[in-house]
Amino acid sequence: MRVLQVINHFGYQSGGAERLVQDLHVDLLAAGVDAHLVALGQCETIELKNAVSLGFSSPYKPGAILTLRKYLKEMTIKPDVVHAHLFPTSAYVSGLKRVGAIRCPLVFTEHSTSNNRRGSAIGNLIDPMIYSRFENIYCISDGTKDSLTAAYPALRNKTEVILNGAHLKFDHYAKRNTTDRVKIVSVGRLRKAKNYPTALDAIDLLSGQNCEYRIIGDGELRAELEEKAATMDTPVRFEGHVSDVGPYLQEADIFLMPSLWEGFGLAAVEAMNAGLPVVASDIAGLREVVGTDGTCALLVPPKEPQAIADALCSLIEDTEKRQSLGKAAFQRSVGFDKRLMAEKYIAAYQSITNEAANA
Repeated sequence: MRVLQVINHFGYQSGGAERLVQDLHVDLLAAGVDAHLVALGQCETIELKNAVSLGFSSPYKPGAILTLRKYLKEMTIKPDVVHAHLFPTSAYVSGLKRVGAIRCPLVFTEHSTSNNRRGSAIGNLIDPMIYSRFENIYCISDGTKDSLTAAYPALRNKTEVILNGAHLKFDHYAKRNTTDRVKIVSVGRLRKAKNYPTALDAIDLLSGQNCEYRIIGDGELRAELEEKAATMDTPVRFEGHVSDVGPYLQEADIFLMPSLWEGFGLAAVEAMNAGLPVVASDIAGLREVVGTDGTCALLVPPKEPQAIADALCSLIEDTEKRQSLGKAAFQRSVGFDKRLMAEKYIAAYQSITNEAANA
């Protein structure tokens, strides 16, 4: 079975969708699938078998769809399934399917509970046309599916959930050594969805606590956030992009994820796997990752700095509570192994190719 994934970019310096696609590609190859991966835009230099970049500075460049069409035409062995991710890739492959340049089944993974088009006049016009060309749509969480099908009820019959998987680096829970200064950490790109201004407001309310805050990630809001942090009493460190967050998670005591929206909290899974208690926004896409019973995470309203600060304080001041939640978090993380995700995608591909063969 030959599977071709298409996405705007791939690589570990990008977002969760890009990392998922790269991990899935590797696991498909390991499982014996004839997997191929193509990115429209420029990607970081990574040695990946059967993976290419079409080299555009932006996937929105006018020539991207034509170059993708040429790439598909020149494939000597055509794919059995084309699996698209993100916009505008979704629009391009849908259009190519419409004109007959893609003849095999076409599937799509929805990665977010929100996008800039949904609910707008142009989104209501073009999104149904794009989605109509996909045989199946896979959502990375129940929250993602609920959001999509609420906006477009006609998609319910061809939409299903395949939960995201993470690269789990730790195979056992390691109890943390207590230190005087409690380290709070967040991981994610510095952009609006991650809600770092509110996080800093909450951290600023901890001025009487012996703690520090580390932010791992980079992005367009960095200068603004650094300027804000410079006025605060609580130490804040901007670590920028790092290739391996594992050591930072091992050094931390609490993980904070204050996002305004998430399709799936991949960073939360990685933190849980490192044995960290989590303070997370009470939003779809995070609730089903960290749970709602309070055994491994504390859920907070994402727009209320005081509520976030109170949750952090309850963990800063209670070492045993941190350890109890951290141990439960590790145990919960095991259910999000990326290999389980790959198995489900392989089964989905096989099902859809069998249906196409019998049609």
